[in-house]
Order: sequence, then structure tokens, then C-alpha cells
Amino acid sequence: MLKEVLERQMPHPNATLFVFVLFQQVEVMEVRVLQVIENKVVQVQGTPVELKKFEVCDATGQTGLTVWDRLIMAVELGKCYTFSSLSTRKDGDRTVLTTTPLLSGHDHRPSRAARFHQRDACEETLRGPVTGVQIVAKPRCPRCHTGQEKLAVKLSTHRCERCSILQRTTAYVITYSGLLIVVGGDGEERSMVLSNSAVFAFVRERFLSGSAHDGPALEETVIAIPEVEVTINAEGLVVRFAEATVQGGQGNVLEAEQPSMYFEATLQTGREAFNRVVCFSPEKRDEFVHAADNGQSVKLATAIWGGFDVLVSSSSRLDVAGELAFPRRAPHTIDRPTIAGILALGPRQRVEVMEVRVLQVIENKVVQVQGTPVELKKFEVCDATGQTGLTVWDRLIMAVELGKCYTFSSLSTRKDGDRTVLTTTPSSVVTTTGQRDACEETLRGPVTGVQIVAKPRCPRCHTGQEKLAVKLSTHRCERCSILQRTTAYVITYSGLLIVVGGDGEERSMVLSNSAVFAFVRERFLSGSAHDGPALEETVIAIPEVEVTINAEGLVVRFAEATVQGGQGNVLEAEQSSMSYARETGALVHDDESLGDLFQED
Repeated sequence: MLKEVLERQMPHPNATLFVFVLFQQVEVMEVRVLQVIENKVVQVQGTPVELKKFEVCDATGQTGLTVWDRLIMAVELGKCYTFSSLSTRKDGDRTVLTTTPLLSGHDHRPSRAARFHQRDACEETLRGPVTGVQIVAKPRCPRCHTGQEKLAVKLSTHRCERCSILQRTTAYVITYSGLLIVVGGDGEERSMVLSNSAVFAFVRERFLSGSAHDGPALEETVIAIPEVEVTINAEGLVVRFAEATVQGGQGNVLEAEQPSMYFEATLQTGREAFNRVVCFSPEKRDEFVHAADNGQSVKLATAIWGGFDVLVSSSSRLDVAGELAFPRRAPHTIDRPTIAGILALGPRQRVEVMEVRVLQVIENKVVQVQGTPVELKKFEVCDATGQTGLTVWDRLIMAVELGKCYTFSSLSTRKDGDRTVLTTTPSSVVTTTGQRDACEETLRGPVTGVQIVAKPRCPRCHTGQEKLAVKLSTHRCERCSILQRTTAYVITYSGLLIVVGGDGEERSMVLSNSAVFAFVRERFLSGSAHDGPALEETVIAIPEVEVTINAEGLVVRFAEATVQGGQGNVLEAEQSSMSYARETGALVHDDESLGDLFQED
């Protein structure tokens, strides 16, 4: 009985006996779990160990229970459990309970009502594709909790490297730690710390016990999932993650640009979250129209989630779903939003295209993003309807100048006090819409030499990759060791361009990253975007080029010149970086993967 445990007293004539009283053993205890008090990771002899504190009760009273490590995922709110080998502790004047290394736990009276799981009010749910994952599986001694560096899983026994006790290899406990990087519904990446219990539950649910000790194998399994649903607690710790199904309210169905190939629809996946559906099975259009006309909530099975887009094929299935946790409403339909309209939006809303004039620099500083110094610059911008703030991150900064007009795509809103402001996102693109700079020089002539270096770099630590194989779906960073999709790695360009000018003399000029990027995009060369020699062959085969050089002698634009002496198709996007094109079915997402890597936290 819980009351007997709480009221149990022993004489304590000295401090030694008093300590003994605080650590009494409780052989068997039946309790109901009422509430989660705390969930955190602490250091035990240098090893990170997870604990979770609950309030528990029986018919006689109520107290606290601390559950450690691997048993956490076995305990849920509202259920009854029988615990064995507990120990008592003092929390102020109250006696509480804690699990011990010998503990075992199982459901008590598993009735149907006891199986409902009540999610913590402070927990947050996130859905999206995994772009990076790191899982460290560390075996540790069940006696002294010390991590083992030399344990060989193929051997039947292992001697602890600290306490020297020889034990069966299966007795050593695997603890997990790591990172999970997911693109959320707003198109921005979230980097989250994985808890031990979250990884352990994932291993158990997917029957991965054969590779439970193999962190890289688990990483490959996680990153291969099209979309995950992640639950994060108030401390930002991932407490659950699993493969997600696509579910939401059906919005507007748009006419297909090419009816014979695909059509588009809008899916509401949250109170203020909307996703574009691209369906490559035109015969399913009637199902989407019927759901939209009747206001039905739907569930998409075997669809592919890709950030803002949900890709649907002939193998996908559209089912009617039950009640959702958010009301149905139509999405914003402003094709070209204004600042007046932006100011009325809430935070973390996507803004597809925005034309603004840059008025003033507010702040320019370097901040730490995942341990890496990243530059940001805050501007005041305006249009004919109003004025607000815009934060530009990292390499896009050099593309923005005071007094000029720009078209930004794929922005996101934030709240700065009571004001809605804008920020660039990983897929943002900036294009100059004003007059060309007077200090720029234009040169026309044949190319006599070219050198283009295409360097993939990690979007986390920005380190150049020497061994990245573009034909593989994933690559582990050669510096930070995070396993990521190959498409997440960013290509940066550098090189030289040698052109014979109108005076018959050769000019050797430095190529900017943005100039090569614009050339690749304008000529639809995403298939060879990573291949510097192939791009060189394309450039040198052009009969005549028109090159724009800025005041520093840097090539900011180049394109094939027209016979009439016009400018040719010069793309003026001052885009900063490029990532590998991602193709799904007939849709090529070149522009979706381009742009700055960073976003405001």
C-alpha cells in the first residue's frame, strides 16, 4: 500500500542510519500514473541518462515516482502498473519512489479504458521529411553505468572497462543519443535532440533489435522514411518519433496546367498550415473535388511528403478521415501579397513572392546556429501599402543593397513584438527588379578559357565534401558526421572566365557563385550541376557570351549573346547557392532546393 510506504518509520540515532532510512527497498508496488512532472537528461558517471518524474497514486495516497532510462517508454499517463524493486528517496519532507537497475515493469489490469494515452499539454508535434540524423548507440554496464568503448557484440561475454565484472554481452544496456533534423510545415528545418527512450521505442516498434547497437544502420533506416511525426517536450527533447501518414482537410482543387499529366490541390494540415498537393494520377481528381465540395477531412495513404508539397501517385489512396483538431478554413489566396497584408498575418506563415524596396539597415551581426557562426542582416523594407522588417541570412546578404527593389520568394513571417516581420528561409531566392547598377560593365566576345569548380558542402557545418557520391541517396558529412540526404548538400561555385573583348584582347575574370548558379538554372543544367568539367564544356561551346562585371571585377552575370547584339537571356538573380536537383515523377523541384541555408530561430 502506498500509504504504508509513505508512513514507514525507523529509528535514526545517527546520520548513517538516517541515510539508510531514505533508501529503503520496495519489492512490489501497484500504482496508477497521474501526471508527468519533468523529463530531462542528466549525467551519471559521465554518461547521459534520461529520467522522467511522474505523480502516481493508489487507493491510499499519492506521491512521486522517478523512472529512469529504458523503462520510460513503458510508462504512460492514466495506466496502472506493477513495479518491482523500487527504492524510496526524500524530496523535501515527502517520501518518493524511484526505479532501480533491477526494476521490471508491466501493465496492471490492461483494460480498454487504461490504454488511452493523454498527451502532455506542453508537448509539440512536428511533421515533415528527415533531412539529417545522427544516432549514437552506446553500450553501458548495468552495474556501474559506465559506457563501453571496446564491447564486441559478436562475443558472448564482456568485462566491464571500469568495474571489471565479467558479464554476458546481452546484459549491457544500450543508451541512445543524437540529433534529428526535420523540415516542418513552414518549410524551415528544425534540429532536435533525440532522447534515449524515443530511439529505443522506434527500434522496438520497427523490430530493429538486430541492429539496435548499430547507430549508422539506424540512421539509414530513419532517413529513408518519407515523412516522420515527431513529439517534442517543453525542453526541446524528442520524446517520440515515427513514420507519419498524410492527413488533413481538403482545400481547393486547382485546374491542372497539363491535365494529361497532373493536377494540383491544397491540403490544410493545421489551423494555419497549408500544403500543395501535386497528383500525377489525373483520374483521382474527382475524389479530390468531391472531398473539397463536401468539406470532408481526408487521409492520404502512400503519398510522399516533401516539405510544402505532398506528391500523390496512382498507388496513393484518398480515404475519408474523422474529426480533426483544427477548424476547416480556406487558404490565403493572395497571389502577390503586400506588406499591408503581411502585417495582418501571424508568425511562421509562408509568403510565396514579395516585391519590396530596401530602405534602411537596422542591424548586422553574427549569431551561432548549431555551433556555427552565421551572419544576418536586418533591413527595413516597404512597398506602396506599408513598411516592415526583413531579416536576410548568410550568403543572400551580398545580394541586397540599400535603395534597390527586389523580388523575394519563399519568405516566412515572424513576430517582433506586436509587428509581423519577414525572414528568408532555406529556399528563398532574391531577384533584382530595379535598374542595373551604373558601375557595372558589359563585355561581349567568344570564350577562350573557362574553369568551374563545383564544391558540395554540408548545410550544417559548411565543410566542403571530397567524397560525396551524387548517385547515392545519402551522405555522411566528413566533418560533423551527420547522415543527410545527398540533396541537402549545397553546391558552391568558383572559377575563371576568359573572354576576348571587342578590342581583341583577352580578359580573365573571376566567376561568382551566383553567376554560375544563374547560368545553370537558366539553361536547365541541374543534371550536371555538380559536374564542373561538364559545365566548362557547355560554356566554352557557346559561340559568344555577354558578361556583366561589377566594380570589383567579379562576373555577376553571363549568358549566350544574341546575334543582334542584344543582351541575351541574362538572369539577374543574385542567388547564392545551389543544391542538387530533386526529381519526383514528372515534377523537378529545382527551385525548391535553392537558396540560403539558415532561418531565424
